Amino acid sequence: MRIRIIRTPSKTDIEGVSLSSFRVGSEYLVSTTMGTVLLLEGWAELVVLSDETPVDPPNMVRSRSPGDSPIVAAADAKSRKKNQPAS
Repeated sequence: MRIRIIRTPSKTDIEGVSLSSFRVGSEYLVSTTMGTVLLLEGWAELVVLSDETPVDPPNMVRSRSPGDSPIVAAADAKSRKKNQPAS
Protein backbone atom coordinates (compact mmCIF):
# COMPACT_ATOMS: atom_id res chain seq x y z
CA MET A 1 0.00 0.00 0.00
CA ARG A 2 1.40 3.40 -0.93
CA ILE A 3 0.72 6.24 1.50
CA ARG A 4 1.73 9.89 1.95
CA ILE A 5 2.35 11.18 5.46
CA ILE A 6 0.20 14.28 6.11
CA ARG A 7 0.76 14.68 9.88
CA THR A 8 3.60 13.66 12.16
CA PRO A 9 2.49 10.57 14.09
CA SER A 10 1.74 11.43 17.71
CA LYS A 11 3.21 8.12 18.88
CA THR A 12 6.86 7.12 18.55
CA ASP A 13 6.08 3.46 17.91
CA ILE A 14 3.22 1.01 17.47
CA GLU A 15 3.66 -2.55 18.73
CA GLY A 16 7.44 -2.11 18.65
CA VAL A 17 7.53 -0.62 15.12
CA SER A 18 9.19 2.80 15.12
CA LEU A 19 7.26 5.64 13.49
CA SER A 20 10.08 8.17 13.85
CA SER A 21 11.34 7.73 10.29
CA PHE A 22 8.06 8.88 8.68
CA ARG A 23 8.32 12.47 7.40
CA VAL A 24 5.42 14.76 6.45
CA GLY A 25 5.05 15.02 2.67
CA SER A 26 7.00 11.84 1.95
CA GLU A 27 5.51 8.76 0.31
CA TYR A 28 6.10 5.24 1.57
CA LEU A 29 5.27 1.74 0.45
CA VAL A 30 4.04 -0.01 3.61
CA SER A 31 2.21 -3.19 4.57
CA THR A 32 -1.57 -3.17 4.53
CA THR A 33 -1.66 -3.34 8.32
CA MET A 34 0.72 -0.40 8.83
CA GLY A 35 -1.00 1.60 6.09
CA THR A 36 -4.39 1.02 7.66
CA VAL A 37 -3.17 2.23 11.06
CA LEU A 38 -1.58 5.34 9.55
CA LEU A 39 -4.73 6.11 7.54
CA LEU A 40 -7.15 5.56 10.43
CA GLU A 41 -5.08 7.68 12.81
CA GLY A 42 -5.19 10.51 10.25
CA TRP A 43 -1.40 10.56 9.85
CA ALA A 44 -1.44 9.54 6.18
CA GLU A 45 -3.47 9.52 3.00
CA LEU A 46 -3.67 6.87 0.33
CA VAL A 47 -1.62 7.56 -2.80
CA VAL A 48 -3.39 6.72 -6.06
CA LEU A 49 -0.85 5.92 -8.77
CA SER A 50 -3.05 6.73 -11.78
CA ASP A 51 -6.46 8.06 -12.74
CA GLU A 52 -7.40 4.71 -14.24
CA THR A 53 -9.76 2.36 -12.49
CA PRO A 54 -7.73 -0.31 -10.75
CA VAL A 55 -7.92 -3.75 -12.30
CA ASP A 56 -7.50 -6.95 -10.32
CA PRO A 57 -4.28 -8.71 -11.29
CA PRO A 58 -4.82 -12.02 -13.16
CA ASN A 59 -3.67 -14.06 -10.18
CA MET A 60 -6.43 -12.51 -8.05
CA VAL A 61 -9.28 -13.70 -10.29
CA ARG A 62 -11.13 -16.64 -8.81
CA SER A 63 -11.07 -19.67 -11.03
CA ARG A 64 -13.69 -22.36 -11.02
CA SER A 65 -12.66 -25.74 -9.71
CA PRO A 66 -14.55 -28.98 -9.14
CA GLY A 67 -14.83 -28.13 -5.45
CA ASP A 68 -16.82 -24.99 -6.29
CA SER A 69 -19.82 -26.86 -7.70
CA PRO A 70 -22.73 -27.84 -5.48
CA ILE A 71 -22.83 -31.38 -4.16
CA VAL A 72 -24.97 -33.62 -6.32
CA ALA A 73 -25.83 -37.30 -6.05
CA ALA A 74 -24.66 -39.63 -8.76
CA ALA A 75 -27.50 -40.76 -11.01
CA ASP A 76 -26.50 -44.41 -10.68
CA ALA A 77 -26.19 -44.36 -6.88
CA LYS A 78 -28.48 -46.79 -5.07
CA SER A 79 -30.86 -45.10 -2.67
CA ARG A 80 -30.83 -46.17 0.97
CA LYS A 81 -33.85 -47.82 2.42
CA LYS A 82 -35.12 -46.38 5.67
CA ASN A 83 -35.24 -48.69 8.64
CA GLN A 84 -38.87 -49.62 9.09
CA PRO A 85 -40.10 -51.07 12.37
CA ALA A 86 -41.08 -54.71 12.08
CA SER A 87 -44.82 -55.26 12.01
